[in-house]
Amino acid sequence: MLRKIRKLSLEKQLFFSFMAVSFLLLLLSLSITLSFSLSKRRKDIDKSISGVAAYIASMETVSDMLNAGYPDPAVTKELDALSENFPDINLIMVCDSEGLRFYHTNRQETGETFVEGEEKAILSGSRPYITTGYGTKGAQRRAFHAIQRDGAI
Repeated sequence: MLRKIRKLSLEKQLFFSFMAVSFLLLLLSLSITLSFSLSKRRKDIDKSISGVAAYIASMETVSDMLNAGYPDPAVTKELDALSENFPDINLIMVCDSEGLRFYHTNRQETGETFVEGEEKAILSGSRPYITTGYGTKGAQRRAFHAIQRDGAI
């Protein structure tokens, strides 16, 4: 009888050990999968926002608006349509080299000045880049692209 109790005890120990190892392996594999999935999603979002920013920077109407020195309702309409068609894009902002907002998806912020320091590199001639900033809607991924006006930024 003593042998039977020891045997059951050993079987229980093996069972719980197997379950613990299985649980840990499952948790590890889920963590790795989640990490890869989040990394891929972030890269996809970065690719999307960078592509939209590059497109906006290349728009002749945007450059003309900045050259004119005041917001253009036609450009506003164009950028509104662009914003509506890209679900990953929550905000579009076009500023001049002094930080004056010529376009913002939130109309109340058009005409205000953007000075957070993140824009200094692009104004100095840097290649396009993406940062993580914090705004009224929390953490934001921000793509910076220079708009060429008459050969200058």
